[in-house]
Amino acid sequence: MRRRRCVIRPAPNSSVPAAPDFSSAFPVSDDEAARLLAPLERFSSLALAVSGGGDSLALLHLTAGWARARHSAGLPVPRLQVLTVDHGLRQEAASEARFVLQQAEALQLPARILTWNPPEGLANLQAEARMARYRLMADAMDLDGVEALVLAHHLDDQIETFFDRLTRGSGVYGLAAMAADQPGGPFGLRLLRPFLAVPAVRLKASLAARGLAWVEDPSNSNPAYKRVRLRQLQAGLLIEGLDPSRISSTIRRMARAAQAIDAAADALLKDACAGDVPDFARFDLARLTPLPEEVRLRFLARLAQHIGGSLHPPRLDRLEALDARLLAGGPLRVTLAGAVLDLSAGGRMRLWPEPGRSLPAAVEIQPGQCLYWDGRYRICVRPDMGGSLMIAPVARLRQDEALRENVRTLARASGFPVAAFARLPAITRLQDGFKSGLACLAWTLPREPGLVLRRTGDRVIPAELADN
Repeated sequence: MRRRRCVIRPAPNSSVPAAPDFSSAFPVSDDEAARLLAPLERFSSLALAVSGGGDSLALLHLTAGWARARHSAGLPVPRLQVLTVDHGLRQEAASEARFVLQQAEALQLPARILTWNPPEGLANLQAEARMARYRLMADAMDLDGVEALVLAHHLDDQIETFFDRLTRGSGVYGLAAMAADQPGGPFGLRLLRPFLAVPAVRLKASLAARGLAWVEDPSNSNPAYKRVRLRQLQAGLLIEGLDPSRISSTIRRMARAAQAIDAAADALLKDACAGDVPDFARFDLARLTPLPEEVRLRFLARLAQHIGGSLHPPRLDRLEALDARLLAGGPLRVTLAGAVLDLSAGGRMRLWPEPGRSLPAAVEIQPGQCLYWDGRYRICVRPDMGGSLMIAPVARLRQDEALRENVRTLARASGFPVAAFARLPAITRLQDGFKSGLACLAWTLPREPGLVLRRTGDRVIPAELADN
């Protein structure tokens, strides 16, 4: 196959520089793109996260071409939309977002600009910006009924993730790096990464072959950032034989081991969370102690995240310390990832959401709106539902005697302390801003279409408020 020499033309945007020569790299062919994007076929609607950088812009153009080819062949095509975020961190951010819109419009794909206004005094600006992008996209996707978010993470990103987690002392799960299909992503998003096996240079070569330029973020070459320093280290490691293919093989093997451990943990989680209160869990320590340490640690991490709603898993050293204390026997009460873990002297383990120093605010939700509440719930109200709703933690509704009695009854029946219910969500119907119904614990509502409650990473629970 003859390599095509590529000439770059600047994009119609002052912040987009002319790109370097990528003539030595092979672009991703249409056939290869079809193979890489084949997992997207089973979805009815998808959002593409596009920043205007070379990776995400290649995702945009390759996915659009794949969709056109399928449409021409009479094959089903997911409904596509493009989401880009004006993060406001650089002066060029707004023009870069408009550049993405121009690219999407040229490909006849609907696109939206989502705007983030960063608060002052953020300690880790890049990490906060990343989570803000996910939150804004989750909001837009929930309102539009979009199933999954497609990201342009590539082989270079995967290797950087591997090394970053290696420096943090990660175990099997951390070193498995990023998954091609991640159902339980931030804010309940399902994340798809079709290009994890493709080097970044080939994605940019795919743009160069089309005569396209892209946005270059100066932070990508700033050694003040750890990811840039890790990338620079790889040249020396390559001399020692640690090339991308070997690192990729290690990542795949770690991912394979992680899947096997998760399969063992899944059955335990199903039993632990089988009670009537979805925010609570209980488990017999005698079932846990004979298991391999890696299975115990994974079970504890996932259980604590499920109950506490933390976006990030507990640190491995904390898990190992907790595991040792559990094996020593109870009684014991500790907090982990936003969850209280209580172990009785008899070996009965219970978990519930930690009340914490501050409670989530009471929030009014209008018809047609969605929100993410307390890290654990995604809440949407259908447009035709009469009146608005208020969601608040139980502890903020101490004056509601009917709710307090309901909680006392549940506490006696479940065997959990009344204090364990403090952070749980209660929902009240409002009419013209005034209370028009009793406050109900969210999961006790009749399961009819109307209000949609989704625990992060859990199934969707449709519910309709009772009239009384």
